[in-house]
Amino acid sequence: MGGFLTAVSLWWMYFERADETTINQALRSGRMALLRSYVYGYSHVLAFMGIVATGVGIQFAIEAAAGHDFVAEARAVLCGGVAIFLAGVTTLQWALPSSLPRGVIAARSLLAVLALGLVPLSAGLSPVVVVLVLSLSLVALNYFDGIPLPDTPA
Repeated sequence: MGGFLTAVSLWWMYFERADETTINQALRSGRMALLRSYVYGYSHVLAFMGIVATGVGIQFAIEAAAGHDFVAEARAVLCGGVAIFLAGVTTLQWALPSSLPRGVIAARSLLAVLALGLVPLSAGLSPVVVVLVLSLSLVALNYFDGIPLPDTPA
């Protein structure tokens, strides 16, 4: 269930602010828009790496719940995958013409740091607990992302 919530949260975060006009606007606009389109395009690599690593980490957690060890490397793949995804999706959405509010950038950055901090802190925790902490944190972050903030874009 936690793995499914995580997958849905990553999907929601990516597609909630999707803007397919970014590249077209960059081609018609000035140098800064072109630079932002490069950031937009190449930061997808981080987002996709994060998705893959998170999926592999969830698989490790499922195997650990079935009796295998949930070693530090497996926790690092799971938690690091979430952090890499958050860095990538935040960067690519920052580069959109509509950008991201500073509060959203701060919240996503904080969750990325907390996810990385969970690697050593989760040594004694059940893999199910680790996945649920991450998935519920992502659900809460998506909720926060959807709240209109009185903040200007970054």
